[in-house]
Amino acid sequence: EEKYYLTFCVSGKAQFLIAESNSPCGPFENIRRITYKGERIDAIDPGALVDDDGRVYISIPKPFRIGELDPATGYSTIIEDSIVSVAHLTETSPDGYYDFEGPSLRKFNGKYYFIYIASKPGEILPVRMNYLISEDIRTGWRFGGTVVDTEHYLCGVNVHGSMEAFGGKYYLSHHRVAPGFPSYVTREMSMEELHIREDGTIVGLVDTRWNCACENGNHAIRIGGDNYTVGLTNYDPE
Repeated sequence: EEKYYLTFCVSGKAQFLIAESNSPCGPFENIRRITYKGERIDAIDPGALVDDDGRVYISIPKPFRIGELDPATGYSTIIEDSIVSVAHLTETSPDGYYDFEGPSLRKFNGKYYFIYIASKPGEILPVRMNYLISEDIRTGWRFGGTVVDTEHYLCGVNVHGSMEAFGGKYYLSHHRVAPGFPSYVTREMSMEELHIREDGTIVGLVDTRWNCACENGNHAIRIGGDNYTVGLTNYDPE
């Protein structure tokens, strides 16, 4: 269609929205709700995936689900009976952590990934980015493991982000609360190289204060008047 679509939510209104533009730089117009069976999706953090065959899927919290968007409505409705629930895998995962928010969908090397933020058991403490894996987006989902664990990083709570392929490699981009700042809503950004094994599982990362420190070859940059650390460290999967 030569159009760009943006799925998003807005502050104070927990609902999925979609807009379109002729350019990825905007302006995005024709804003409308994403609905399922005529009802709005009361949730935050929509994550869309365009599959190899052009079909478009969206991840939905909570409970965590996947739905297919209908191109006939400009991707503003979820096709009836397309919902696939993965909540039975995320509500309590084998590591004991429970699903929090921030799901996203990815596909690498023929495998699907449902990436989501997980919280420490018994607390509202989102410190892990976990993932499910499957060869079929509609079935066969299973727990894959942890993409990144920020629990032992100073103020490493509220981790959010996802992963992407670029230049033949895989990268994790995420944020967490920035230590030393007066506001809990201040975020520190990080980017790390990820390694995917031949079976599709991800070599997980453990964030510490040091793998994002400037002495490891990273650079402190200034955004909006606050200092953030952008880390791109060498990671040995062994």
